[in-house]
Amino acid sequence: SGGAVRRGGGFGEKLTAGIFLLTFNMSSNAVASDLGFRCVYRPASSPSISFAGSSGTTGSVGAAMSVTPSTLNNGGASITNCTSSPALPSGLSINASTCVISGTPTVAVSPTAYTISATNSEGVSTFSVTLSVAVSAPRISFASSSGTSGTVGAAMSVTPSTLSNGGASITNCTSSPTLPSGLSINASTCVISGTPTAAVSATAYTISATNSAGSSTASVSLTVAAAVGSSVVTSGLTVYLNAKDASSYSGTGTTWKDLSGQGHDATLGAGMDAHWNSAGYFSADGIDDYATFSAGTSSYNSFTMQVLLNPTSAWSSLYSNTAIFGTREAQPVIFNIASGTQYNPVRGVQIEYFGNWQNYNPNPSPLPTTGVWQVYTWAVGAPSSMSAWKDTTEYSISNTSVNQSTTFSSVKLCQDPSPAITDRGFQGGIKAFLLYNRKLTSAEIQANVTYLQGL
Repeated sequence: SGGAVRRGGGFGEKLTAGIFLLTFNMSSNAVASDLGFRCVYRPASSPSISFAGSSGTTGSVGAAMSVTPSTLNNGGASITNCTSSPALPSGLSINASTCVISGTPTVAVSPTAYTISATNSEGVSTFSVTLSVAVSAPRISFASSSGTSGTVGAAMSVTPSTLSNGGASITNCTSSPTLPSGLSINASTCVISGTPTAAVSATAYTISATNSAGSSTASVSLTVAAAVGSSVVTSGLTVYLNAKDASSYSGTGTTWKDLSGQGHDATLGAGMDAHWNSAGYFSADGIDDYATFSAGTSSYNSFTMQVLLNPTSAWSSLYSNTAIFGTREAQPVIFNIASGTQYNPVRGVQIEYFGNWQNYNPNPSPLPTTGVWQVYTWAVGAPSSMSAWKDTTEYSISNTSVNQSTTFSSVKLCQDPSPAITDRGFQGGIKAFLLYNRKLTSAEIQANVTYLQGL
């Protein structure tokens, strides 16, 4: 207490760098003493900065960069700002207190010198650093893209959720496999758009985007549903008989008109016309009712048949061949192929190839249900693929070695095609029959089933 501080120089005087002796005079209880301190004073200075030896000065468009000064001394006072001249490449920035350059460049830049200034309260220091950003292959993604599910006849548009050109113009966008019919891809934006004309089940498409530096790919899954509720699938349709549609059958006469536009009308025989029900179906008697038509003389290497039926009698178990589309011996017949190489599905959808009596067996076998309208489908694709369906359930066929062309020049519905056989007919309701000259996709088959079940 009562001490005093003495030093050379007047109070309030600005000191220059040097060494000073400070003496404290302290007295207590009449005892006085001097205590001396030796102090070194160095005033603040401008920062010092260097990028000599710094790494990361070369980057590429779309890839993160970070360049840290190899030397940065604040000179004894906080750095208040770091700036660059000229402005850094787009996507890069400089930290105001650490002078670290970082970010993800969005444009290509040839090697360019940038003057970096570091500022504190005492002044500014500068250093030059050379940065370059190279062109890179595009970056593309459809990870969060919308519009990937569409419907036949309705416009679709799928835009990449991410598309960076890598610093150079995108010169091409392609798809593998080929996009669904009616859709196309923009060569520079990779936008998929158009109005699909055929149903496609969920399929992954690899989209490639290319620029002068290379190509990048992304996968997108597209689904196109048939236009359910408006009509059946029309692509490849060669025969379409619909007893519910007055334009196909008016309720009188022996002509069952083909709605496919191909002119393959069916002729009703043995009084089947008398068994038409005003609810919109024929009630076949299982004895001699039938309808016959010709689908031309062309051979089909692939085809699809679909029939909407409602069996009203129990299926016989006396013989193994219980028909869905056709039969041999004394079993019900939905249809048989009466000329050329013959395919005939039997026994729950056992497929019997009459040319060599070889059977193709779905497992399990979808037996018909009496008293219920149901759609059965048999699809054959060249060269050797078969599928059988009951409504929207597919049944696999393990033996698919068949590779024969088929001529639908004479087809009988609801009865065995042999003219000498008159007691092997289908008993029950038949409302619609369809024949295609190609194997429909799973999505198309299911769409037709949905439509037919609504008749």
